[in-house]
Amino acid sequence: VLVSDHGDLGGDHGVFRKGPMQTPGLSHVPLIVRGPSIPAGAVSGSCGSIDIGPTMLSLAGLDPRRGMTGVALPLDGTSPDRRWVLTETESTSLTFGRPDSFRLRGIRNHRWHLVHSNDPGLCELHDLDDDPHEQHNRWSDPALAATRSDLMMALADTALDHTEQGITPWSPG
Repeated sequence: VLVSDHGDLGGDHGVFRKGPMQTPGLSHVPLIVRGPSIPAGAVSGSCGSIDIGPTMLSLAGLDPRRGMTGVALPLDGTSPDRRWVLTETESTSLTFGRPDSFRLRGIRNHRWHLVHSNDPGLCELHDLDDDPHEQHNRWSDPALAATRSDLMMALADTALDHTEQGITPWSPG
């Protein structure tokens, strides 16, 4: 298994190296899985690092533990059953020129990329059909206000779906 935790900007969006952004150069990372029972091919569609654990367990013939929220990736070239990929960024004490620390939460699929932040200046909305390189932030575009609202609800739902359920059920007293 070969995987990276983040990409590198390499000049994307006028920035080099890495930082607390959620651009494709940072979020599209390689995942290479090879083994005797693994067919050659690629996963099509959206997937995330949350899917690595369930995929490895599936390859070993094991079920994911209770509470895991990722899905086992189909390694036969078909698309995983995932509507959105959730991305999360914590700036901790590194503010990268911002007045305070910030958090980013985003969702991405084949059509849309939305990033929400506690720092309003970092919120983004991209229509990937019209802007595949994410050069034009349409967060404040009145024509996309309803779409932004729908995507914010999808972000909340996706974040809840990705919340770990816990290993053992809670029981009172």
